[in-house]
Amino acid sequence: MRKFLYILAAILCYITLSSKSCSEGKQNDDTSQEEKLIHEKADIRNEFESEFISEKSVHAFESKAEQKLTDLSDYLNILCDSSVDKSFKEQSKLMAINLFVSDTTTICHCLTNDTDLRKESIRNFLKAAKFTDSKKITLDSIRVTEQLHFTSEHRYKGLLAFSRRIKNISAKDTVWSVPASLQAEFFVSKIHKIFGKDTLQIWNLSLGNIE
Repeated sequence: MRKFLYILAAILCYITLSSKSCSEGKQNDDTSQEEKLIHEKADIRNEFESEFISEKSVHAFESKAEQKLTDLSDYLNILCDSSVDKSFKEQSKLMAINLFVSDTTTICHCLTNDTDLRKESIRNFLKAAKFTDSKKITLDSIRVTEQLHFTSEHRYKGLLAFSRRIKNISAKDTVWSVPASLQAEFFVSKIHKIFGKDTLQIWNLSLGNIE
């Protein structure tokens, strides 16, 4: 994406700074710019469509997986906030689901409830879980316990460990639950992505089962 922004900036800079009066010179410049864009696009295609993930990209995806867990806790706390509009909560549910491989990915209810060990799909989990103002969910101490590794064609898998804490708020006091140690799978696989008029097959990160 950074390279696409670079291309866009280069085009805007070219339009702003170039004012050729000679039509032949302008045509030559346009041809040169077009060739540059073709080369840039080829570089992007090679980077995104590579058959294997580089070591540098592995670390980047692992950091992104950790961030996705943090994003999940943000969405869960939005659902706990009664002051948030219902339509915004529905959007937060959708964004939470989009963090995962699919809406059938399994989630343990212990993510939001100390005593509930049921497991069901992320979609059903978000419907059934009790989200109230008296609860704040924190996911921290996130770390990679199983490095991202190749498992099958166009698919990598890794594992995160993290601590889940729940702050229960009442009129009298605030009590933190005993931290629960959980783990989350994460996957990197190929998906089709549209860039302008082109469709590229790129690597994409998603969370897996949480238990």
